[in-house]
Amino acid sequence: MVNERFMGGELTLEKTESVRIEGWAEGTDRIERIELIKNNRVIHVEPADRREVRFHFEDERINERYNYYYLRLIQVDGKMAWSSPVWVTCLDKPDLSIHLTSTSEKFPKSQVDEARRLILSRGRTYEGLAILTEREDSCKFKVRVLFRRGVRGRWCSGKIRIYNYIRYSALPFNFSPHRIDDVSDLFTDDGYGTLEWFVNLSEEFKGLSLYVVSPIDEVPKIEVKALIDDSLPFEKTILNGEIIRPHENGKVVLNEEHFRRL
Repeated sequence: MVNERFMGGELTLEKTESVRIEGWAEGTDRIERIELIKNNRVIHVEPADRREVRFHFEDERINERYNYYYLRLIQVDGKMAWSSPVWVTCLDKPDLSIHLTSTSEKFPKSQVDEARRLILSRGRTYEGLAILTEREDSCKFKVRVLFRRGVRGRWCSGKIRIYNYIRYSALPFNFSPHRIDDVSDLFTDDGYGTLEWFVNLSEEFKGLSLYVVSPIDEVPKIEVKALIDDSLPFEKTILNGEIIRPHENGKVVLNEEHFRRL
């Protein structure tokens, strides 16, 4: 239950100080832990090690208008079960939702063309990494990461770490379709601000689009690290149209100076 509203229901609050989540469950084997998921993120984990569990948690960090909660149980034998969600609308909170129009991301052609122009130089194909940033308003940000090979058979391993955010989402761009059935080998998101990938570089650009919502009037800090064959830096790294020198180990740190308002 959420504020005494049963799972599968909807709840609207005029004034929000906290939200109470309660639950009870019985497993077919010993329950290892019970997790509370809010807006696609685990926000609380409670160990159990017994067949019957009771759960109680009070969420005092309500930052946005539209929220949903559900419980996930994991048994010691690996089996899992989920409750139905409760949708909670907090009318006194701002609407910080991210609205995606497609699950198949397409980069603006002008941005891809500009990255290609800077990476291809005097007839030579460089191994290049391009990062483009945008700021939509006081709390919504976009980061696009593009990479391209120079030598056949190379791989790109990468990591993005996000700090100071409320929520985020990411979409891969142009990843090999014949491997999309094994997403864990291609692209992972731990739900706590860390994204990782390991993909085969090709002559076409591949990459990621990242959408971040931060606290109002604050800017997220985002670290992008990408290496070739897990050890070599890219020959060219481009940030918003300018060739830069990354930090050690191929790391680029994005902060307020890198986000321009549209």
